[in-house]
Amino acid sequence: ARSHPPAAPHTARSRSVAESGREETPKRGRNLRNIPSGVLEQEILRGSYQPHLDLDQSMAAAFQAWLRSPVGPTTTHFWGPVANWGFVVAGLSDMTKSPDVISENMQVAMCIYSGLFMRFAWMVQPRNYLLLACHISNETVQATQLGRKIMDLRGETWFDEKYFKHLRETKKPAA
Repeated sequence: ARSHPPAAPHTARSRSVAESGREETPKRGRNLRNIPSGVLEQEILRGSYQPHLDLDQSMAAAFQAWLRSPVGPTTTHFWGPVANWGFVVAGLSDMTKSPDVISENMQVAMCIYSGLFMRFAWMVQPRNYLLLACHISNETVQATQLGRKIMDLRGETWFDEKYFKHLRETKKPAA
């Protein structure tokens, strides 16, 4: 017959809880001030960091942790995607322009670029969700522009081309 290992000796705290019949409620979250130096950075790099806000945790401590994190505003993991949102804004502003000015070669290149960097944003450690969102948005906008150009080459009109044509026309002042 197998013998079981002896039970762990009770500590004074566990005995008092057992005797009183009360259970301790687990503490939710962690206070960033009590985390040893380097542990937070390691958890962020591994992708296992789960931010929790305790009542005793100040917002300043959370903000400082974000500032020092590997994806914070002092890194290219933050500013690269911020700069890439310019492609999305430019593509959205081109929606009001005539399909005649759309370059199909440029749209194909932008679709390939965003497709490749979506994978990069997913594979890089720590994962760059801001870059991923940027390239998903850019892929959508550029594919829409490419669709507008293809429809124009076929002689078809985009469903809202009449509305955009109205926006492009300038009203002449009455003489």
